[in-house]
Amino acid sequence: TQLLDTLKQRPEYKLDELMIDQSKLGMQSLTDKLMPVVDIYAGYEMYNSPNGMLPVAPNKLIKMVKNQNIPQPFSKQIAREGIEFTWPIFVKSIYTLKQKASLLHMASKKAKRLNFIQREAIVVGAVAQLEYLYALSDALKAKKNSILKTKQTTTIKVKDGRAAPSVLMVLNTNINNLDISLNNIK
Repeated sequence: TQLLDTLKQRPEYKLDELMIDQSKLGMQSLTDKLMPVVDIYAGYEMYNSPNGMLPVAPNKLIKMVKNQNIPQPFSKQIAREGIEFTWPIFVKSIYTLKQKASLLHMASKKAKRLNFIQREAIVVGAVAQLEYLYALSDALKAKKNSILKTKQTTTIKVKDGRAAPSVLMVLNTNINNLDISLNNIK
């Protein structure tokens, strides 16, 4: 279980968490675009000669200049201030992107979970392989001990003439094969 617990400390897991956070931020930024925006601006300009404060169509401007009783849109000192308030009512592209971002967020969560399960499976498989090798090693040692005992009794039989010497060669070959198998496991 320690190996499985340390998987959450691995960089791959942290990277998956960052992908989820990134997709969450993408969704939040799209939600923010649906919020109202208030812009406040102010400015003050000073000129040497009268300057236009606001754009006026030429046909209206001629009448203004001829009749000086009409307030003129010219000044040496121009102060501007204002507030701009915008609130998107229905912006289909934002809603569509928000839906896609939501799907990407869900996909990144699923990918994180799937990646974690794959890493767990690798660890469990490696532990199972190690346990198998330990069990195989124990079984090969037990088989070798059994063959060695058989070799002792067969050696006595060969000395007494009750068994052929070729039987000892077969037993030695089997012992050598077991030693090779044990060395391959290590």
